[in-house]
Amino acid sequence: MKHDTTQRIARTLGLIVPLIWSIEANSNQAAPAPERTGRWSRVIDESLNVIEGDPLLIDESTVSVQPLAADSDSTSSPVRDVVAIIVGPSISRDLTVSDRMAATRAGDDAPIRTSYIELVDGQRIPGSLHADDEGMPVWRSAWLRDIPFELETLRSIRLQDGATVPEATESDIIVLSNGDRLSGLILKMDTEVEIEVERSNGDIDVISIPLDRIASVSLLNPFVPRSGTMVWLRGGHRLGSKSIQIGDDGYVRLLEPAVGGDTAEIPAEFLIGVATDANRIESIASMRITVAEGPDGGLRPWIPEPKVTTGHHPLDAAPIRFDGPLEATIRLPRRDCRFMATVERPMESGPGRSVLRILDGDRELEVIEITPESPVHRVQVPISGDRLVLRIEDGGDGPFHDSIVLREAVVIRPRR
Repeated sequence: MKHDTTQRIARTLGLIVPLIWSIEANSNQAAPAPERTGRWSRVIDESLNVIEGDPLLIDESTVSVQPLAADSDSTSSPVRDVVAIIVGPSISRDLTVSDRMAATRAGDDAPIRTSYIELVDGQRIPGSLHADDEGMPVWRSAWLRDIPFELETLRSIRLQDGATVPEATESDIIVLSNGDRLSGLILKMDTEVEIEVERSNGDIDVISIPLDRIASVSLLNPFVPRSGTMVWLRGGHRLGSKSIQIGDDGYVRLLEPAVGGDTAEIPAEFLIGVATDANRIESIASMRITVAEGPDGGLRPWIPEPKVTTGHHPLDAAPIRFDGPLEATIRLPRRDCRFMATVERPMESGPGRSVLRILDGDRELEVIEITPESPVHRVQVPISGDRLVLRIEDGGDGPFHDSIVLREAVVIRPRR
C-alpha cells in the first residue's frame, strides 16, 4: 500500500512539474502583435512628428499604433500629446483601388448631395427628417440618437438631396422645393417654419411654410468654434465629442457626443480623421488664397486659380493644386501658428523641375526643389505673422510643368 502511494505521488509530480514549466515559458513569451485591419493610420503629435501603423488603438489616456515591420513593438503617445489622426494614404501615389472605391461608395470624392444638418460648431450630420412621438421634427442619422431642431444651434439644413444650400450673409434664407427663395428672420422651426420677411412696400409679414415644401434652410447664426474632439467619418460626417476611444473589437466610440446621446459606437472602417481639439486646426482649403505672377511671371496672359479638390476630406484639408510659376498668399486666421502639409508633384506632370519657396510674410523659411526623382516633401514650419506665402518658381528648365499639390495642408494654433 505504501509503495502504491509513493508511485501515485511520483506520477502526479511528473504531470505537474512540466505543466508549471510550460506556464512559465508561455508567460515569458511576448504577447502577439495586434491583428492588422488593413487601415493605415498616421498619428500626428504635438511636435508634428508622424507615427504610422496598423491597427490604431485609443483608450482614455493613450494612442497606440503597430508599425508595419512585423518585429516592431507598438508605439504609443499620451492622448494629450496628439494633435490629429488621419486614416489612409497622404499622397495620390499611395492610393489603392480599394481606397478609391471606398471614397466613391461613400460619396466622399464629390460634393455632398445627401440631406444633412450643419451646426454652428462645424458639425455636419447627414441623415433625414423624422417625427418624434409627439409629432415634432427630429433629425435622424446613422450613428447618433435623434436630434431635435434648435434654431440657435443650426447653421444650415438640406432637406432634399441635391438641393442648393446658399450661404446666409445678411439674413436667414429658405429655399423652397420649386427653387424660390425667401430671405428674412426665421422665428420658429417645427412642423412649419415661420419667417419674418419685409415686403417691397416696407411692410413686415410673417409667413408659415410646411417643412415638406422646403428644400434647404440657411441661418445667419455665427460660427462658434468648439473645443474637444472632432471626428471625420465616411459619408460626409463631422461629429464632435468630448473624447474618442478605439478598441480591438473594431469599433470607434465617441464619449459624450456634442449632440445625439451619451455615447456613439461606429465601425472603425468609417473613420478617416480625428482632431483632438477641433478649435486648434484649420485647413488651408477653407481660407482665402490670392495668386499673383511672382518673380517668374509675365509669361502668361492669366494666372491659373488654385484648384481645391471637391469632396469630404479628413480635417477638411482638401488637396489644392497650384499651376506655377506663381505666388500664392494665404491670410491666416491668427498669428503664431504652425503650417503643416505634404507637397506632391502631380503624377501626370512632365519632366519639368520646380522650386517651392515658403515665406512667413516676406521672410523666407524653406526652399524645396521638386523633381521627378524627388516628388514628395513633408513641410512643417512656424509662422509668426498672419500671411503665408507660397512661391512656385521655374527649376531651371523653363516655366513648364511647374505644378504642385498641397495635401493635408493645415495651420495649427498654439495649445491654450
